[in-house]
Formats: sequence, structure tokens, C-alpha cells
Amino acid sequence: MKKIYNNKINFDKEHITHLLIIPDGFRRFAKKKKISTKRAYGIGSELGLKLLKTLYPLNISEISYFLISTRTLTREKEIIKYIFNALDNFLQKLLDILKNGKYNYQVCHYGNRVLLPQKTKYLLDEIKKLDIKSNKKLNLLIGFSGSNMVVSYFWTVQ
Repeated sequence: MKKIYNNKINFDKEHITHLLIIPDGFRRFAKKKKISTKRAYGIGSELGLKLLKTLYPLNISEISYFLISTRTLTREKEIIKYIFNALDNFLQKLLDILKNGKYNYQVCHYGNRVLLPQKTKYLLDEIKKLDIKSNKKLNLLIGFSGSNMVVSYFWTVQ
């Protein structure tokens, strides 16, 4: 990700129309950097926002961001709490930047809402209420389970 922030993107910008982002390894990152897991998820949240801002001016019409799978929700309760705190922080800041109009992503949520805490649902609803129409689409995949759901999603967005 550091290469992207230094504007050293190594792909042909003219031909990327759909980019998939799968953040992974926050617990390994925490261990390596000797920081708390909670802090690592927070850093991941901030980097995700920076990445979306960095990608915005590029000619990418659709970004799919896999945020939480149902498998993730089988982890220890404390870790799940950190994950949702980081996610809610990400969603709140995304809502704020969308409201200010500088980044006009049309945001869609895919996944099982039943599994999500009330605050997360509320933030997703607030983002949806903005009803932004744009040629840049941001798909947030939260509460996804199994490869069948992923394959189904890709058939939907094509």
C-alpha cells in the first residue's frame, strides 16, 4: 500500500475498470510492530480511507472493498469489538468525506445486515441516504460468507 501513497502505481491506469481490495493481516501487523491489535485495526481503517482518496482521481469506475467476512465474526469477542470499532470509524469518516462533496463515490453495501451491530447499520443507512449518483462506484462487502456468495456478487456487478 505504501507504493500507492507515493504515486508509484504499477498498472496501466487506462485499462483498470474494477479494482478489488481485500485488507488482511492486521493481527500479524500488530505483532510485528509490537502494537495492540486494536491499534492495528485502527491503522487499517485510516489506510483504507487514504487508499480510497488516492484512487479517486484515477480512471477506475468501480472499487469493491471486502471489509468483513462472516468467518471473521467467529473470532474472539474482544477482536470482533476492535474490528467493528474500526469499521464504524471508517464508515463515519467515509460519510463525512462524501458529505463534503470532494469524493463522489456511489456507495453500495453487499452482505448480510443481520450480522451487523446497530451502529454499523445506522452508518450504512446514512451513507445510502446521501443517494450519490456517480460514475465511480464503491462496493462495501460486509458480512459476506462463503465462495458462493462472492461468486454471486461478481455476477451481479458485471
